Amino acid sequence: MRYTITGSPGFFRSLYIIIKHQLTAESASMAKYSATEMHNKVVNECLQLFGGYGYMWDYPIARMYADNRFARIYAGTNEIMKLLIARGLFKELFKQLKAERKE
Repeated sequence: MRYTITGSPGFFRSLYIIIKHQLTAESASMAKYSATEMHNKVVNECLQLFGGYGYMWDYPIARMYADNRFARIYAGTNEIMKLLIARGLFKELFKQLKAERKE
């Protein structure tokens, strides 16, 4: 699991962008998406370790699981984050297509 967390390219890219103060809407979307997806993977692995007890509110993992679901929805769902990322990646292509249509 450690390799999965630290080996994520999105993790290091997001960290670099935040440190360099170059945060844009697209890079913030990438950071949120990669962080919430990684959080989801880790919480699901932990939940599997707890088994049925993982769903009981007596254990902290149940709260973490509920928080994980909230984090994936709060400030835009992960599907919206994917849309923002795609829009940022293809922004230049769209500009070229518009210029070609005008000609």
